[in-house]
Amino acid sequence: MTASKVRWGIFGSGGIARQFARDIRFSKTGVLAAVASRRLENAETFAKQFPGTRVFGGYRELAGSDTVDAVYVATPNILHKQHSLIAITAGKAVLCEKPFACDAAGAREIAAAAAAANVFCMEAMWTRFLPVMADLKRRIATGELGQAVHLEASLGFARAETPGDPITDPSLGGGALYDLGCYGLSIAEFLLGPFQLEGGTVERSKSGASRTAAFVLRHARASGDAVSAISVSHATQMRNTLVLSGSKARIALEAPFIQAR
Repeated sequence: MTASKVRWGIFGSGGIARQFARDIRFSKTGVLAAVASRRLENAETFAKQFPGTRVFGGYRELAGSDTVDAVYVATPNILHKQHSLIAITAGKAVLCEKPFACDAAGAREIAAAAAAANVFCMEAMWTRFLPVMADLKRRIATGELGQAVHLEASLGFARAETPGDPITDPSLGGGALYDLGCYGLSIAEFLLGPFQLEGGTVERSKSGASRTAAFVLRHARASGDAVSAISVSHATQMRNTLVLSGSKARIALEAPFIQAR
C-alpha cells in the first residue's frame, strides 16, 4: 500500500468494472492502478478509457504484482470464488462483487482462505452502506418502530434471457436469484438478524435460469420473531420497494430501494 492511497486492480472489464473505475476518482483513499480481463484486448480497451491504468495479460499476473494492493473482482458470478481465491493466495485484499459465491460452500471457502492468509475480504454489497440503511438500523435499535415484525422487499427488472449474458445465463452464474435475490437476503439479515428459510418457490426458464422467485425468512429475535418476505424477478418489473413494519410504525423506501437516496 502506498503512503496515501490503496492501489486497486480490477479483475474484469465489463460494465460494473467500468462503473467502479469511474467512481473511484471520488475516493479519498483509493486509486485505480491496473486491470486484467479474460481477453487482453478487452483490458487494453478498458485501460484507454482510464489513462494510467496498467494492463495485465492474466489475473494471476495482476494479483502477483507489487503495484497493486487490493483487487476488485468484477467477473461473471460463476468465477467469483476462483478469482477471489487467486487474489487471496497472492496476499491481496479483496472486494468481490455480489454474489460472493454461487453457493454457501464457496462463500465459506473464500472466508476460510482469507482468514488463513490474514487478508481483508468482503462482498461488495454497497447497499448496506447507504445512509438510509444505517438510519433504519438505528430506528430498530432505539425502538422507534416498536417491535420489528415484518420486512417486505421486492426487486425485479424485466431482462430477456440471452446466452452469454452474465446477468441471465445460468452457465455464468446468471439468474434473478443470484443477480437480485442477494440484495433482499443481505438487507434482511442486516436489519433483522440471522434467519431461517421457511419456504419459497422459483420459476425457471428452459435453460435452468431463475426468472422469478419468492421466499420467506424467519428471524429469531429476543424481542419477538420477525418475518421477511422477499421476491425477485427478471421476467417483470416489480415495485422495487422495501417496507419495514413494526408494532408502532412502518417505513417504506421508494423504488429502487437498493439505490435509495
